[in-house]
Amino acid sequence: MPGERIVVIGGAGFIGKRLTSMLAEGGCHVVVVSRSAGARRSTSPRVEYCFGSVSDKERMLQIVAGASVVYDLSLGGGPQWEDYEREVIGGATNVARACLEHGVRRLIYTSTTAALYLGARGSVTEERLGNEAGRSDRGMYSRGKSLSENVLMELHRNEKLPVVIFRPAVVLGSGGMMVHAALGDRVNDICILGWGRGRTPLPCVLVDDVARALLLAKDTPGIDGLTFNLAGDVRPTAAEYVAAMRERTLRNFRFYPRSILRIYGGELSRYLIKEIARKPGNSKVGYRDFKSGALVTQLDCSLAKQKLGWQPVSNREEFFRQALDVFVKPIPPGDVRLEAPD
Repeated sequence: MPGERIVVIGGAGFIGKRLTSMLAEGGCHVVVVSRSAGARRSTSPRVEYCFGSVSDKERMLQIVAGASVVYDLSLGGGPQWEDYEREVIGGATNVARACLEHGVRRLIYTSTTAALYLGARGSVTEERLGNEAGRSDRGMYSRGKSLSENVLMELHRNEKLPVVIFRPAVVLGSGGMMVHAALGDRVNDICILGWGRGRTPLPCVLVDDVARALLLAKDTPGIDGLTFNLAGDVRPTAAEYVAAMRERTLRNFRFYPRSILRIYGGELSRYLIKEIARKPGNSKVGYRDFKSGALVTQLDCSLAKQKLGWQPVSNREEFFRQALDVFVKPIPPGDVRLEAPD
């Protein structure tokens, strides 16, 4: 509704910037909360920046006061599990408690598909795919977000917290990265070592489509307590995506497939060497993390379309225009890349 006060925690980030712009264009007064907000000034009368950290319980109580809807897009984390307990799980709890204290109409929390296991073939919906909270063989980010989801859903069941959870997948577009980490390891400017063979459709989604889903959730009735996975309708494989990069940039990008088992073997060897040398901060990554990173599970996102009326970009050319062309600089006349091959 126009004129209402909306708090966007993490609103200065990749997805948050687009969401903030859409909310302001719709007439809302948007309070953007981030750790870097003290150095920012807005040119829009509908947007203000506010310094704050989700790990600060009292600060969250101050900021949320008077808001009708709160978006939590915070990331957090660090090198130790204690960082995730404090900033990810504890931060989500602090925001949720502030929302309950001030009677916020809806809390919209952004998690990630990294909270899921996506290493098994087949197609799944939100109902059939639980998170990885109970797995000790997943990474700290995955576990942190999974446990945050569980805390919020417990507060929904026991204290009627009006929360909606979103899990964006491989988010692409302006403000992000042309070479997303989901494609593989970028070992130099044009060489990408894949997570697996690169033949499986990736759960890509455009940043504007994610922001629109979050925007729709603000006023859609009857969705409290639901979780939505967000992957778009255009899902190129990693090999296809790199080929599109090569075609649109006229640079010789190359994709090299790798065995997940071999990747894990190399990682395990490095871990053992550090363990023998007794290097501090050495942590073992489970094989399940590597399997999930191949993203072979296909996400059925029909729930978001049915409940929210969400319509992600379905035209392949438009998808690549938004995902790739925004990073392509015009090639000056006379550049050798414009010369036709013999």
